[in-house]
Amino acid sequence: MRKCPFRLPLLCIICLLSLSFCILVGCSNTSGTTNSTSLPTSTSTSVKGPGSQALTATAQTTAITTHCPLISLPQPSPEEGIVYNDKTYPFTLTIPIGWNETAFSTSSADQSSTFYQIWLTPKSLPHPASAEEALRYPEAIQFTVLLSGPSADYTKIGFTPEADPVVIDHIQTPFYQRTSPNCGEVNFAAGPITIGGKAYSFYLETRDPPRKEDVAIFLKVLQSFTYTG
Repeated sequence: MRKCPFRLPLLCIICLLSLSFCILVGCSNTSGTTNSTSLPTSTSTSVKGPGSQALTATAQTTAITTHCPLISLPQPSPEEGIVYNDKTYPFTLTIPIGWNETAFSTSSADQSSTFYQIWLTPKSLPHPASAEEALRYPEAIQFTVLLSGPSADYTKIGFTPEADPVVIDHIQTPFYQRTSPNCGEVNFAAGPITIGGKAYSFYLETRDPPRKEDVAIFLKVLQSFTYTG
């Protein structure tokens, strides 16, 4: 190592200290630059926000839905159908072309209510063997006569009332709509109305995807319902 000139002892000591410091911690040989550590930047484009990488694959591919658009009510279907006269209770209705009817006597899951039901389902599907099977169809219309137990209260099971009622056999009847969280299924319901000492209610499900034409058919069938007792 080069000896320090006697005349510059202090400057030489400073140089030696600086050289020792560079050997110990490392010095950049690039002038005019500063070493720095960048904070990580999120590149996630998920609508769920940063941190979604920790979610399951199912959660990441499930859309977050804050509102499903309600289906605006169409005009009733102009299609003709076949007049159905029920053999158990005094009412008639029009079954749309391409649909079947199936009758069931059934009860609620807790056995607190019993019903007589007519299910309308597309002819492209087999007649349902039970009300539970009919509920699994992508399109189904249900007419229910309450035989015992409490009447349905649609507002307690997620239905939103429509602004205007529908007219069923000259009776102004409340009308409701309900949409599944992923917007893949829409249900409509009307009633209950009491005729001849029995409570009647009406229900439609349409899904995968919801079909506006199913709503038009449902409204047509509601208009055709007539109590004959």
